[in-house]
Amino acid sequence: MVDNVRSRAPAERLGFTQESVLPQGAVLADGPRDLAVYGLSRDAWATRGA
Repeated sequence: MVDNVRSRAPAERLGFTQESVLPQGAVLADGPRDLAVYGLSRDAWATRGA
């Protein structure tokens, strides 16, 4: 979820970058929520922390 900073932090620590937001990408009991979509290229993964 876009507003869940704690769930987004591990991806960002690993070098993933936010690529987009899916408006109302998930529907929970309390209503629709926006989802953050992250990505990391194969090359970026191979060279992270090098």
